[in-house]
Amino acid sequence: MMTTPIALKRIDNDTIEQVNRADIVEVISEHVALEKRGKDYMGLCPFHDEKTPSFSVSPTKQLYYCFGCTAGGNVINFIMQTQGKGFTDAVLELAQDWGVRVRYEDGTTEGDPPPPRPRRPLAPLPQEPKVRAGLEPDCTFSPDVQFAQLPDLATDSPKRQQRKNDTEIIYRYPEWRWVQRLETPDASKPKGYKKTTLPWHINNQGKAVKQKGADRWSPYRMEEVEQYAVGKWLLMVEGEACVESSRSSLGLVASTLQGGSWSKEDLKHAMLQYQKAGIAGIVFAPDHDEPGRQKAQKAAAAASLVGLPFITLDPLAIWQEMPEAGDIVDWVQWGIDRGMDQDDFIRRLEESIHAAVNNRLRQQKLNDPIERAKLEIKAWLKETDVTRREITRGQIQARYRLKDAAFERVIRSLDENSKTAIPKDLGFDEILSLPQMGIEYVAPGMLPAGEAVLLVADPKAGKSLLAYDLAFAVVTGESHFLGEQTKQGKVLIIQCDESLNTARGRLLKRGFRYEDGPNLRIMDSFHISQLGLLEEKLESFRPTLVIIDSLRRINAGREVSENSAEFADNIYQLKELCGRYNSALLLIHHSSKNQEAVGVGRVRGSSAIAGAVWGVWQLDQIPKPDPNNKKRLIIDPKDQTRILSIMARDVEGQRLKIELDPENNHWISHGEEGADAKELQERQTIGNQIVALLQSVSPKGLEASEIKEALGVGNSVYPALNRLVGKRVIGSRPSSKDRRRTVYFYPTGSDGNKSDTPPPTPTDSIDIESTQSVDKSSVADSISNPYHSISNPYQPTEKIEDETASGDGAAMPSAFDINSEADQGGVDEKIVEAQELAQAEDSAPIESVAAIVADASAAGKGFGKRPQLADRSGAASSQASPTASPAPSLSEELAEMLLVCDCAEAVAGLRLVPSFTPELLNEACKHLSPEKHAQIKAWVIELNSRLQVGDRVYWTECPAHCESFAPFEITEIEGQYAKLDLFAHLVPLSELRKAT
Repeated sequence: MMTTPIALKRIDNDTIEQVNRADIVEVISEHVALEKRGKDYMGLCPFHDEKTPSFSVSPTKQLYYCFGCTAGGNVINFIMQTQGKGFTDAVLELAQDWGVRVRYEDGTTEGDPPPPRPRRPLAPLPQEPKVRAGLEPDCTFSPDVQFAQLPDLATDSPKRQQRKNDTEIIYRYPEWRWVQRLETPDASKPKGYKKTTLPWHINNQGKAVKQKGADRWSPYRMEEVEQYAVGKWLLMVEGEACVESSRSSLGLVASTLQGGSWSKEDLKHAMLQYQKAGIAGIVFAPDHDEPGRQKAQKAAAAASLVGLPFITLDPLAIWQEMPEAGDIVDWVQWGIDRGMDQDDFIRRLEESIHAAVNNRLRQQKLNDPIERAKLEIKAWLKETDVTRREITRGQIQARYRLKDAAFERVIRSLDENSKTAIPKDLGFDEILSLPQMGIEYVAPGMLPAGEAVLLVADPKAGKSLLAYDLAFAVVTGESHFLGEQTKQGKVLIIQCDESLNTARGRLLKRGFRYEDGPNLRIMDSFHISQLGLLEEKLESFRPTLVIIDSLRRINAGREVSENSAEFADNIYQLKELCGRYNSALLLIHHSSKNQEAVGVGRVRGSSAIAGAVWGVWQLDQIPKPDPNNKKRLIIDPKDQTRILSIMARDVEGQRLKIELDPENNHWISHGEEGADAKELQERQTIGNQIVALLQSVSPKGLEASEIKEALGVGNSVYPALNRLVGKRVIGSRPSSKDRRRTVYFYPTGSDGNKSDTPPPTPTDSIDIESTQSVDKSSVADSISNPYHSISNPYQPTEKIEDETASGDGAAMPSAFDINSEADQGGVDEKIVEAQELAQAEDSAPIESVAAIVADASAAGKGFGKRPQLADRSGAASSQASPTASPAPSLSEELAEMLLVCDCAEAVAGLRLVPSFTPELLNEACKHLSPEKHAQIKAWVIELNSRLQVGDRVYWTECPAHCESFAPFEITEIEGQYAKLDLFAHLVPLSELRKAT
């Protein structure tokens, strides 16, 4: 049997791939002295004579390249070029050095290789280079491109100076360099002038020289790149004029290189500077000519060498009518003449980017074996024929070399990504027997917890301002949202549509301050592919409300168009994720350009988008007659009124007329459009009465006729019942007396059928000892955070019965008797005396409020008409009965005193008692109704707001070594903080107590 000579055998590709993983730095270091610079290594090129190192070695790419002689390749190429060997010999040498068994395509092997020399292990297999639209190989990027933006449109662009025969513009570069641009009229040129650029620099003698100089120039506007482009995409253009046009009209951070012909060295130097500045990538907008196309190729190659993502835009994709030799300046001027604004320009750039990327990704997907394998496996999963299924599985596993375990893992992964809920088969009797749950609202009637709502409007209509107004109401509780008291909690804002500086300014104007930070978080970038990251944030932060601005931006770069029904799948994913944490989701989206569309048809894109959410808020500007043409309607940009149409599944629709208060960006509701104010008031009154009545008989219910009789109202009760059922404030079920009649009842639970994953257990709610519960009802929170409040618009006020004292049968006073001194901001002497008495007995702990009162009375320092605690034993005897109730706790006794408070001064008196700590107040609040606690909290806020500059105060959190200097004087007041003498930092007003 004849054997093939080794010289004629072909080495197997797997062997070549293993050999090519040999550490290129170590191999080349045996021939070239390398020095590490950044991620790469530099040295003198072994292939040509040079004094300055230009030979670069990249360990991450396993490649080398010389910028002087352009020699380059992988580790095998290096052995071939330095030792003059052929490909096979070079592979065999490396295989021997690195201990790789050589296999040939005919299945034979070279035999056991000798032990390898001590070296570092082989590098991991390199990833397949991803080539995307406008990029070089090995230069990948995420399709979610976010441009680097300036805080505002630039106003510092160089001015044009008209001279005798030409026009001069000076563009200043870093390091005492500048470019003098001269435009001389010339009718033969396409733009009507001849352009001349002259570089200048300051030499070592401090003289201006009209030359570029020996040193390499930094890119133009590099200081703005370093300041504003970190983590963002930089717009790179040709020429300083294009940079200035991009800054002043688009508000984008832009840069360019000096000169008309960019050398490889200049480009590499610039790319390294951009990379050092921390940019995410470069979007290059070349001129529409051959030099522009050449610069794009050279710039892309330079970016690829340093590993910087690079996208080249097609000028005609930006502007189909761009003339030959046209540039950004021409496009911007054309757009301005046609009324385009900053958002329009940026949107056009983004569309051209994503169109190119999507086309390339679509093409790549067809050629990608991994994507092809997914498609084949998905088709196999749908196969029902057993024989065909088994044969096809074997073919797929053999084609893609998948073992059984790996194949099963792929199936599970694909199945989890596409799994749907198992349908339930219920009879109508089972549906009727299901418990009807109440709905928990973040914004009553507008946004339920755990649901998603779409906020839709035209550009500049105020979508973000409306969302921030809702966030302010949820975080602080200081104001209502469109007339409704919202649920209080935390808010997560995902802001992808405007810069952080813009968002910061709007939030500050709305009233957010430093102390609101714990309840407000902002993410400045997010993509729908990062759901895992969002879930981590929801798990750690647990927001009540999530705001995403905007739906289009978080889906940027996706292959699925918003006009496709599949686009709604992204909304379902977001809604289900937020629903697991019972977080309400507000998605901001643009409205359709079709002016004839009505209702949810105004939502831009597929109708499935509106179908995927619980409700749609449509915000519309109000058109007015054109003063110059009465038959024509226009939008007045100064008009702050809007129409907000609320369309939802389970509630009655609303059409509200709202107005923006420009002083603090707060939206004011003027009620339903076209409705009578008196009618609205009557409707609200009847609704509150119905809820209170049904709560009083819960869990039983009443028929409509019984409610009508109990309230003494007419037929207006029927539409009121329909509205309350529609809002799911109350429930309805068939009557047990007559199955054709309906009973209305007050539901006691909340919808628990949200997800297969229960929401996290809340850590900040306190149960009140009644049938109700209050979210975050901590008086301690109220004292430390005056923005905190509690309210439930559908809970009736509990009636508090006066208790009688057992001693003389007299009724407990209904309020503190505040004398004139207390009215003027002072403190009752009786309270102070009791306080001093308690302080004199520091060695013995105070057991109860009654002990304070008793001690003060025994010393002849009675509380007068201050609230006295009732004797709960029922007898005046000092001996307790064996069956007597246990003595009330300190918090219970404080709760009784809080019950009779009817003004801020009454609370002020209690706050001065030493034993009444914030923790005790918190415990006492468990014995109060939600309404009473909210009232107490409001008085606490009022007391804190009465402090003035010059007041002398005690600081409850004062450091121990400073207590001897108290009381302190207030020198400044800034919002909810004060500056005290002796202290350099600000102190919360809630921690201060006025001295007598």
